[in-house]
Amino acid sequence: MAVTVSRDCPKLEAKELRQEAQRTLKFGAASALCAVLLLIHARSERYSAGMADYGFSPVFFPEILLFFWLGLSLLLAFKAWVEIRGSKPEVPNVLSEHSFRRPMMCFGVTTAYSVLILQIGFLFASMLFAIIFIRLFGYKKWAVAIPIAIVFPVVIWYVFNFSLHVPLPVSPWFSRI
Repeated sequence: MAVTVSRDCPKLEAKELRQEAQRTLKFGAASALCAVLLLIHARSERYSAGMADYGFSPVFFPEILLFFWLGLSLLLAFKAWVEIRGSKPEVPNVLSEHSFRRPMMCFGVTTAYSVLILQIGFLFASMLFAIIFIRLFGYKKWAVAIPIAIVFPVVIWYVFNFSLHVPLPVSPWFSRI
């Protein structure tokens, strides 16, 4: 099965489609690894303290999301792997700037986020994470990116803390909120 040029992107050649599939495979694998690491972290003892109050752990819903994240990442990686296997064999350029940089940056930012969330709390870490990801994926308007990076984490924090009564990691500077 050879890679064919689709009607949606007629200018791409088979080689470029294969490189895109390789980038997708790397991103899917890195994303799956992040999900596994976050699932392992979510099983730590520090989150089991809230089980007596609610009947389930504070990470119950985040674990569900992480399992969806893991499943989608594996599905994405598998789809890319099938596309690569179906195309003509070619020596991949693994050190190409375009094929490796963005997935590794996503992996690094997500890893830093999982560390920062415990150090500076959910709210500030999520704002920083959101603005970096918005800019990383190419959105250039600061006037839109900054409000989005502030509003969405605040809404999520409010819903989890006050509506669902699921505590999220708090900032050491604002622990009374």
